[in-house]
Amino acid sequence: MIMWLITIFMGFMVYYLFKNKRKGWGSLFVFLTIFCLLISIGISADKDDSNSNKSSKNKTEKVATKKKEKSKPTANATSSKPKSKDNEDAKVKATKKANDQKNFDDYKNALTTLPDQSNGALTNAYVDNDSGNTVLVLSDDALSLSSNELKSVCKSAWDLGIKMSSSYMPGDNSVGDASKYITIEDSTGNRLAHTSLFGSFKYDGE
Repeated sequence: MIMWLITIFMGFMVYYLFKNKRKGWGSLFVFLTIFCLLISIGISADKDDSNSNKSSKNKTEKVATKKKEKSKPTANATSSKPKSKDNEDAKVKATKKANDQKNFDDYKNALTTLPDQSNGALTNAYVDNDSGNTVLVLSDDALSLSSNELKSVCKSAWDLGIKMSSSYMPGDNSVGDASKYITIEDSTGNRLAHTSLFGSFKYDGE
C-alpha cells in the first residue's frame, strides 16, 4: 500500500515541477521532505507488521508445543506401568505359593488322623518323599477278606483320602498337586489300589 502511495506521489511531483518551473527548487525541497517522511512511515509500518507476524507465529508455536506436551505421556509414567504390573504379578505369585505351601503342610498333618477315621482299616497315611504321592497303608487284617470285600475296603479308604485332599487342597496347588494321587498298599509295600490317570479309583486285585 505504501509503495503505491509513493509511486503516485512521485508522479504528482514530476507533474507539479513540470508545470511550475520557477518554483521548482523550493517545491523540490518540500516534496523531497515529504517523500522522506513517507518512506520512514512505510518502513516503520513494515517493521510493525513483521514484528506482529513474528509475535503471532511464536504464540501459535508455543500453544502447539504445550498441546503436544500435554497429550504426550511422560517417559517415566509409561515405563513405570510395566514395572508396577510385574511387581504386582510377583506379589500375587508369592502369596499363592505361600498359601499352597500352608495348605499342603496342613494336609500332611491331617493325614495322620486317617487311621482313626477309617475305624482301623488303615494303619498309616503319609506323603511319600520321593514320588510326592499320598500313601495309605491298609491293615493286614483286611488281607484275609475276599477279593470283593478287599476291593470295598480299599475304595472306602481311597474315598477318605480324596475327601481330605479336596478339603485341604481344592483346585490347583503348585506345591502338593502330586499328593492328590493316592496309592493304597499293604504293610509290605504291595500296591492294592490307586488313583487312575482319569482321577478315578482303580483296584489292582482284578
